[in-house]
Amino acid sequence: MMDMETAKATLGEEFAFFCDVVQGQLQHLELDPQARILDVGTGMGRLAITLALSGYRVLTGEPAEDGSAYAKQPWLVDARQVGADRAITFQHFDATRLPFEKAAFDAVFMMGALHHMEQPDAAVRECLRVLAPAGVLSILEPSDQLVELARARYPTHPDPADPTPFVDGDSLETHHGKMFSVYVIRPRG
Repeated sequence: MMDMETAKATLGEEFAFFCDVVQGQLQHLELDPQARILDVGTGMGRLAITLALSGYRVLTGEPAEDGSAYAKQPWLVDARQVGADRAITFQHFDATRLPFEKAAFDAVFMMGALHHMEQPDAAVRECLRVLAPAGVLSILEPSDQLVELARARYPTHPDPADPTPFVDGDSLETHHGKMFSVYVIRPRG
């Protein structure tokens, strides 16, 4: 597997930008190297590839029936190019009905996915359900500025989502940056 800097140079500036965002989040979360990680909404694979390059094994997925321009991206080509594919497992699943046992993951990530979901509240509840008791849900949603940039490529790109209304009594930490809003949710014990 390539080192992170070589992978960023290989996959380009756009990947490098998203990779830096994810790496900052990983430093903040201080996950165990053996953490069981779920990436909800593979998209272009930037999150899964960054997690793999950071030494984690990750399960990622999209709904099988999602034919949108945001899903079905050729992420595996990039993952193979940098040798990250061996640490990534892909599975089709619906975020509102995750096919995993309760407490199956130590960390669940959603990067730029929540605002694409028809039932974001159900997706957040499901992500919290599959978290281990000391687990963490990290949701990274694009800022209005990043959405406007995305609309140059995808004119109907939806507005960002705010998961705050779906978090009831859980520990919530938020950070609103220039390009992303980050929501870190730790379920109440």
